[in-house]
Amino acid sequence: MANLCPERLAPTVSLYVTVFANDPVINYMLCSMPTQSARLAYLPGYFQTLLKAAALNDASFDAIGRDSKYEACAVLLPPGKRVDNTWTLIPAGFFGCLWRLGWDGCKVCYIFLVLLC
Repeated sequence: MANLCPERLAPTVSLYVTVFANDPVINYMLCSMPTQSARLAYLPGYFQTLLKAAALNDASFDAIGRDSKYEACAVLLPPGKRVDNTWTLIPAGFFGCLWRLGWDGCKVCYIFLVLLC
């Protein structure tokens, strides 16, 4: 992880979990989970995986805030780099995220991705 100091990952994950807890797109992708508490429990691992994949693609993490309490954080990828790069999603732990999501959740995410294309 070239541009990500380990001390930046945890506060960025915490901020993103809080900010995206009620996001309609995230809630749709996680609609196969039976309760809101199950969805909230899944989010830290989800963002940990995505942010680690971004870091493996040389992303820069620019945060506003003190110590480990961020008020804002932008994750910027260099041109030509993508978070959904297979060679960085696997070491970032994407299969574990899919396993925790379950078969129904994977189907929902697949349908969502097809709609985006």
